[in-house]
Amino acid sequence: MSNNENTSFAKLGDVVTLSFIASSDLPEPQITIAGHKVIPIAVSYLQYTASLTMTDVDAEGQITFNIAYINSAGDTLNQVNQTTDNSVVYYDMTRPTSGLFSTIGSPVSAPFSISISFNEAISTFDVSRIIAVNATVSNFDRVRNNLITAIVTPLHDGRLSVQIPDSTATDQAGNPNTASVVLTRTAVSTGMFDKIYPNPASTNLTVKYIPAVSEKAVISLVSYAGHTVYEKEMALDGLTVTIDVSNIPSGMYMLFTRSKDYSFYTNVVVAH
Repeated sequence: MSNNENTSFAKLGDVVTLSFIASSDLPEPQITIAGHKVIPIAVSYLQYTASLTMTDVDAEGQITFNIAYINSAGDTLNQVNQTTDNSVVYYDMTRPTSGLFSTIGSPVSAPFSISISFNEAISTFDVSRIIAVNATVSNFDRVRNNLITAIVTPLHDGRLSVQIPDSTATDQAGNPNTASVVLTRTAVSTGMFDKIYPNPASTNLTVKYIPAVSEKAVISLVSYAGHTVYEKEMALDGLTVTIDVSNIPSGMYMLFTRSKDYSFYTNVVVAH
């Protein structure tokens, strides 16, 4: 067995211990574990243990062992290389790799699904270590032992990113994962507008916001050349806002609404 939390696995630096009892008075056994000669320790009469610390020169996979009783003439009296209960220990010193992807491309205007994958089975997964910028990650679902899905929700317009950093997950041996690539998308939300009319507008442009928008915000009209032709700060509180566009030159504009929690826009047309 291994001193690993999962006794059926050993990672780099773990100690693998072999315990056995001879059925009769035999010479001191000769032991090999993972190809290394190990000196046995007598626990009691006919009962022994032998231990090996796993290193980076040992081969990954099932750890083999051999117990041989050899007399003074060099004759092998008895030899064992299999446990009586068929238990085995596997050596794994390789960190699992992680992947992060989504079929949804930029721009995104609503929550979207991502898939978090690993190249082997994962034992633990710490969602609190996930790095999300301009987004929240929730609704985790373990689809398989190496695949997790989740939902990314943009917070504001602009670039958002998600990454699975190293040591977010561990494999069955306890090896921490390596970091994933950074998943990036551009968020553009127009879903905060309930109605915008008339569009095109010649005198007044009426903007109705959905009830979720209920705070002080700056409303602005910006030309495609980057010139701000209208800007006003007001408490929205789900209000219908009327913008006087009678003195604004005809053309296409971006209608921005910005607050400490929101940033979204849509396109409007002024035509006289």
